[in-house]
Order: sequence, then structure tokens, then C-alpha cells
Amino acid sequence: LLAPAGSPPRAAAAAGVTAAGASAGDGGAAGVPGMGRVIPEAEARAAKGIPDGCETHFAGGSGPYKLTRRGDIYTCACPAWRNQKLGPFRTCKHIKELRGDDAERVRLVDAGHVAGLDIVRPGLG
Repeated sequence: LLAPAGSPPRAAAAAGVTAAGASAGDGGAAGVPGMGRVIPEAEARAAKGIPDGCETHFAGGSGPYKLTRRGDIYTCACPAWRNQKLGPFRTCKHIKELRGDDAERVRLVDAGHVAGLDIVRPGLG
């Protein structure tokens, strides 16, 4: 049940992502094994991703940024991710650094996000 790219905000909310990039229902993850677990940055980098329902923290210019995954939706607390107007399927240099440019391109294309794929070019945040 994922909102297509360019969907109005209520479709993103239905997909479980708020305008601020937080996943709705984060507080209810305590009873689900693995949900809300923090993965060390080195482990996440080695795995090229984080398990569904988990998070990691990436070093950034103004402090660590929290990256989370809920299904196919990755979120980042950085300004570049937050300020995009692309619905829940967005990317940033931290997500690309974690997953790799090719994996991010495939994820966005599979989600029907064709416009704006230039944000997945190497070196762009």
C-alpha cells in the first residue's frame, strides 16, 4: 500500500509517511521484533541498506542524520530529503551513499518515479 510519486499529501499519509518524513505509528513498534532497532552505521553500510522497520544514523555536516526504512520507503532527517516535494519516494546523498546509486535508481523507477531522476546522479544530494 504505497503512495505513487507526486501523490497529494494525504496519499503519503496513507502510506505511513508524514510531511516531516517520520513514519506514522513509530510508537507502536515496540512489540514487533526488530522494529525500531538502531543498526550501527558501519553495519548498515556493509549491508548496503537497513532491515525493514529499523534505522541507522549517518554522520552529516550539522550532526548525525537518522535514516529509517518502512517497506520500500527510506526517510532521512537531512534538509535535502525533507525539502523535496516528491511524495514519500525521495532520496538524498545519505540514502544513495547507503544503498548505492543503482539501487536507488531502481527503487525510484519501480515506484513509478520517472520525473526528477537526475537527483540520483552521483554527487548530488
